[in-house]
Amino acid sequence: MVKWDDPVLVLRDYFVLTKLFHALASLYIWETVFSAGFELDVLRRKRPYKWTIWLYLGTRYTLVLPLITANFTLSYISWGFASLIIVLRALNVARFRIAIWGRNIVVSSIALVMWLAGLGVHIRSVTLVREVSYCESNY
Repeated sequence: MVKWDDPVLVLRDYFVLTKLFHALASLYIWETVFSAGFELDVLRRKRPYKWTIWLYLGTRYTLVLPLITANFTLSYISWGFASLIIVLRALNVARFRIAIWGRNIVVSSIALVMWLAGLGVHIRSVTLVREVSYCESNY
């Protein structure tokens, strides 16, 4: 049986999580930088303006700040904020899915149920996370 509160196992999982986080944050920042041309074209009015661009830009760029701060601090607040922004990005993806399918009721229902399930998982994971202080552990 695995002893999940073993300090060696917790430290190993911490390092694996930080490496995964750094890789995913790097991919997200790379994608944000290299696709910024679309946003600039909309803001320079080379592409048609729609009101939904503000929801898109808001969720897109508010995730960059928690990713950068969580990359350096790895604090609980940064993780919680990043989780909230990920849920909002998932709402954006669901909205795009609904728009592509022409507001089909079946697709809209499936997208809404999937988003609500993801929201529930994120709320549960944020409330269950606790910081582990290695200074207070008894080795």
